[in-house]
Amino acid sequence: DPRTLTGEEQARRFGYNNDYVAFFPLGGTGDRGLLCVNHEYVNSEVMFPDLDIQQRGDFSKITKAHVDVEMAAHGVSIVEIVRDGGRWYPVVEGKFNRRLTASTPMTLDGPAAGHDRLKTAADPTGLKALGTLNNCAGGHTPWGTYLTTEENFHGYFWTDAKLPDGKPNLRGHGGSEAKSYDRYRIPSNWYSWGS
Repeated sequence: DPRTLTGEEQARRFGYNNDYVAFFPLGGTGDRGLLCVNHEYVNSEVMFPDLDIQQRGDFSKITKAHVDVEMAAHGVSIVEIVRDGGRWYPVVEGKFNRRLTASTPMTLDGPAAGHDRLKTAADPTGLKALGTLNNCAGGHTPWGTYLTTEENFHGYFWTDAKLPDGKPNLRGHGGSEAKSYDRYRIPSNWYSWGS
């Protein structure tokens, strides 16, 4: 029931708005495998019956409970599936089943790991990040790994910090980042997660 769904429950469910899909066979018969699916975005006005579909972009009725569900519906679902009698079924207790959401803890790797721009008060090492969102394209590598890629990150990030004159600072904290924020169109305010 979407009227009583919580973020914790949604994080254990298949995500929302599927995009890139990959299949990885398990074993030699092709009757068992992993289905990897990106969940690019959510439509709040469609997800929640208490929101008016005509108010798209109006955050006045969005609650923290809505945001928790929205964040948990983003990301990636990895589901073990099996073919039986010509039909595919999920293996509900499959050991490979996993959900990645906008809040899933992750470890950064590669050349960017530990870079100053990734260091935060929550992680001064710059080696940890939370979640993935707006997952659109993807790939199935020749060596058998799944790639998922994010896009349109600018619609998610904004701040309620004020400028010295008291007006909203819609371009973050300005300074050396203002030009970058303008180039990326940050914020676009697609979601109310920043409030």
